[in-house]
Amino acid sequence: MSAFARSVILAGLLLCTFAPPTTHAQPAAKVWRLGLLTVNARENNAANSMYVAFFQEMRRLGYRDGENLVIEWRHTQGHPDRPRQEAAALMAWKPDVVFTISGTNAIALRNASTTVPIVVGIGGDLVGMRLAASLSRPGGNVTGLQLLTPDLTLKRLQLLKELVPGLQRVALLQAAAQVDQGFYDRIFSDLQSAAGPVGVAVVRHTVKSPTEVDNAFVEMARGKIDAVLVLASPFTTANGQRVRAAAAQRRIPAMYEIPGDVEDGGLIAYGPKLDEMFRRGALYVDRILKGARPAEMPIEQPTQFELVINRRSAGALGLKIPSSILARADRVID
Repeated sequence: MSAFARSVILAGLLLCTFAPPTTHAQPAAKVWRLGLLTVNARENNAANSMYVAFFQEMRRLGYRDGENLVIEWRHTQGHPDRPRQEAAALMAWKPDVVFTISGTNAIALRNASTTVPIVVGIGGDLVGMRLAASLSRPGGNVTGLQLLTPDLTLKRLQLLKELVPGLQRVALLQAAAQVDQGFYDRIFSDLQSAAGPVGVAVVRHTVKSPTEVDNAFVEMARGKIDAVLVLASPFTTANGQRVRAAAAQRRIPAMYEIPGDVEDGGLIAYGPKLDEMFRRGALYVDRILKGARPAEMPIEQPTQFELVINRRSAGALGLKIPSSILARADRVID
């Protein structure tokens, strides 16, 4: 090979060595769209331990709001006409997945879209509300976690019998059913069946406005109600302060499903660890964003529960907390 040919080859090799590499446009990182349909507004949920737990888990899973995640919040404030309106607006935003609480909100969302995945953080009875075909195989676009309200209502009655001396008359306070009156009917029927053999009568009060909350407690006082079981719902959550204040004013011991009601001055609550349920909800959202289908994701029921009691509220009612309850309490708030 001539010296000239060798110089041409060497020059070509040098050009290949030092030439800038060919650049290819990198695909933009996926930015996921997460919709939330809640009871209270975003600013009111900032310190809510359930949502704190949810977003902590989302961050642990690698999602960052404003980076690879954009969030659209919608809230209902417990108004019966708001779920339909807010669900329609949220689905028009075209989210990749929606996270919500309550079967009421889930039905509104499912009515707005049968294709967008919906994760329920704490539902009542997703199968009974026809949101899912079965717990093991939901079959549609709704999955998530649900409360054991009927079973736990009986446990709450037992706790009230320990806490309130001479318990004879118990009220069940529920919101007016927006979608599934049968769910409340089943709870009331089961409660009556369990209360009768232990000498307790049960009456039901249904409310749909803040004024009706006050009126219900006036009627309870007139009817010499010894204690009230408050069923969790978007309405009772949005009007929680009013419920707690009315119970305190009429000096009626109140049992709640949500520990937050006790943290805010309520007397006693027994139910699932909602923070843990919301963490599990984040795992559902993550799996869906990674390709899982809600139709094939079994609905979970809680396995961890907590008993919370407010000692100051008990004192204001003149109640001495039995040692049997204190020994079992997961938290006692002074």
